Amino acid sequence: MERTTPENRPLLGLSLIVCDEAKSIAATVESARGAVDGIFVLDTGSTDGTPGIIRRAGDGLPVEIESGPFGDYASARNHALDMAARGGARYALSLSADEMLQEGDHLRAFLQNYDGKEDAFLVDVKTPTNVFPYPRVLRTRSVWRYVGEIHEEPRDERDPLREPKVKIPGCRVVYEPTDPERLLKRLKELDAPILSRRIRNEFDPLRKGRDAILLAQVHEQIADAAKGDRIAWSEEEFRALGLYALVMDSPIEEIRAHARMKFLNVAEQLGIYNSKEMLSRLRPLMVECARDPRVAYMLAAHTAKVDAKAGYQAARRAAEIALASVENPSDPQDPYGLLWRTHLLAAMCAKAVGDEEATREHVLRGKERAPQGAFEGLA
Repeated sequence: MERTTPENRPLLGLSLIVCDEAKSIAATVESARGAVDGIFVLDTGSTDGTPGIIRRAGDGLPVEIESGPFGDYASARNHALDMAARGGARYALSLSADEMLQEGDHLRAFLQNYDGKEDAFLVDVKTPTNVFPYPRVLRTRSVWRYVGEIHEEPRDERDPLREPKVKIPGCRVVYEPTDPERLLKRLKELDAPILSRRIRNEFDPLRKGRDAILLAQVHEQIADAAKGDRIAWSEEEFRALGLYALVMDSPIEEIRAHARMKFLNVAEQLGIYNSKEMLSRLRPLMVECARDPRVAYMLAAHTAKVDAKAGYQAARRAAEIALASVENPSDPQDPYGLLWRTHLLAAMCAKAVGDEEATREHVLRGKERAPQGAFEGLA
């Protein structure tokens, strides 16, 4: 490989597992090629020319492709990771089709200058609905290996409870689905059956709770794809609702709080409860999730439907919680736009009760982050 480290070893390899990714894999490879020294691919049965597309997109870089059956996601990821290690790469960046690396030069510069002892590194991952840090870069030949037959994640073999702590600044992985039909097929035929089987056979409350939440999210994704069919949409949403209900009383606080919030979110979409009924359920949840801006916003929105004056106070409080979340260096992105949404809600309530000064205040504080026209007509 042309680019080498001071140790005369390639710095970074791109690690991929693929199967019939012709629609999107070229963009994935091209997004990372300027940051990596080689491409290492496990192909699990492509019939659409995916390997040839990868070779063309990676022109100028060494490309190694091996074929093999798909067992589960973790074993496939570990196979591709081992390929990068055999190819001499010191680190491996794992991407999937429909993902693109942004600002790869920052990633490469960080690894070139890193002299610490950590072997797993977080990178911000942006999906259509969220932004979150996730371990995407591993040192090869380290104790970090992928676990989980679905939604695989790296774990330290010596200390499975240890979490990666170092986030690589300035770069981001962006997930943008390009083939909704293929995604829907995978969700229905692969993800949902695997998670359903694991839930049936799992006794550990933490693992069972996490799998139930993941399966509920799968059904929400399927419902989203079926928006044009009201019956199919509601069937999938009710399946999600039942799964969240399954773990709403989990002994694990993290699982319990998340499931209760998501249950109410889906119930809201289905119109199961009116605003007064939502408030009776949101208030105790707010005690449990006092710093969660999503719960605070839901509480304020339903309070505003019952009483504009009380809604204004709840919206002000929700805006404070959202601002604190945005200013938290561990998660500053505000992927749901809750900061400007809470100010919009506060401005609407203030206008409803005739407080022009408060209306202007919240319009000014919210407009900077809001889409154009969101505050139109308020001040």
